[in-house]
Amino acid sequence: MKKAVLFKIKEGKKDVWYAWTQRLQTELAQDAVETLKEERLLQESFVAFNLNEEDYTLGFIETVDDEPVEADKTKEINQLHTKYKKECLEPMREVPVEVLYSFLANK
Repeated sequence: MKKAVLFKIKEGKKDVWYAWTQRLQTELAQDAVETLKEERLLQESFVAFNLNEEDYTLGFIETVDDEPVEADKTKEINQLHTKYKKECLEPMREVPVEVLYSFLANK
């Protein structure tokens, strides 16, 4: 299953959201990957963009099976991710997506 959700970044929260995503990408990367495995996700990503002077982010997941396993709410990384999403993002809607291509280059 592939799913995308469009979020508007709340006024004054762009720097907070970007700082959190940078922390996920760096110091918490190993924990994040473990969480993906537990949730049976192949990938999760967020992209950001500005449209008509407003900031948005699009979250994307791809699951191993039809439905992901719910995140373990006792894990600190999941608690923080939920906290920052609530603080910084306003969900707009789920967006139908079709991946046309996706490449990952080995580092």
